[in-house]
Amino acid sequence: LGDSTQAAETLREVCALTPADLNLKHRLATLLLTAESDGSAEQDARVTSGRLEAANLLCEMAGQLDAQYALAYAESALDAVPSHDQALHIFEFAAHELQRHELIATRWVAYLVDTPHGPAADSVRKKLAQAYLDAGQAQDARDCLQPLLDVGKQAGRHGWAGGQAGPSG
Repeated sequence: LGDSTQAAETLREVCALTPADLNLKHRLATLLLTAESDGSAEQDARVTSGRLEAANLLCEMAGQLDAQYALAYAESALDAVPSHDQALHIFEFAAHELQRHELIATRWVAYLVDTPHGPAADSVRKKLAQAYLDAGQAQDARDCLQPLLDVGKQAGRHGWAGGQAGPSG
């Protein structure tokens, strides 16, 4: 554990000195993604933080590469943090560029499982529901949109709909 922590710190320092070196960033991201927890809350938090740092690095690298590599790096970032908004955006864009649309819905599902109320959840729900409709899966589309319908019903019951003031006044 100590060796990998020291190695990560050293790689961070070297990456800061050579920010254009994608190989070093890749090595740091790989090291962070291979870290395992010993089961303690402190180590769990460190591993989770490392996974987020790795996802951020992978997105940074993806932004500097062509669509094929961007897709692979964004996929790795989403494997680490399924609700990483930037990685999802890069993944969607690269998949569209490469005509690999069939890959996207799985990532939308993973996003919603990981963060059902995340910043992009409503948008992701709508896109996933449309994909379900396009595939002839109307019930799955309705199930996907149900949380939005529930919020709409709740808002209507409290007079929040139609431009009226919300619960905060």
